[in-house]
Amino acid sequence: MKIKFYIFISFLFISLNAIGNSNELNYVKNIGQWNSKINYKVNLQGGNLFLEDHIFTYVFHDAQALHELHELEHELRESFNASNHKIDAYSFKVELLNTNNTKTIIEKNPRNEYYNYFIGNNPEKWAGKVPIYKDVSYQSIYDGVNLHLYSQSLNLKYDFIVSAG
Repeated sequence: MKIKFYIFISFLFISLNAIGNSNELNYVKNIGQWNSKINYKVNLQGGNLFLEDHIFTYVFHDAQALHELHELEHELRESFNASNHKIDAYSFKVELLNTNNTKTIIEKNPRNEYYNYFIGNNPEKWAGKVPIYKDVSYQSIYDGVNLHLYSQSLNLKYDFIVSAG
């Protein structure tokens, strides 16, 4: 009986810990699994955010249609042809103009988890144990200005931190 109780408590703790961490966005570092211009990827509700040195690219798609297409791909297997299907999507870029050329990014609050990217047949695009952070800060994007990116209740937040003077 004690063993069952301890197993139940262990699973409860693990579940509550996972739920507690699920309300934060993750900043996934690029260590070669994506285009070299991308520094981090953030999974947003219904899309992604790709952080470059001074450009942020938002990509949104119909999540339900993507899920249905994914299920159809598993159902049809070899006979599935992705070019026969369409998903509504859009993207836009936010460019920070006239930023400093030096790139210093401080990664904050590393997560215990990591991602593995072993997709496709090209091992050069594979990446294992890709680190994840709760927030990142772009230092000195402008003279005396840092940009801190983080999340709150799955909402992307950012602060421009201006030094005195």
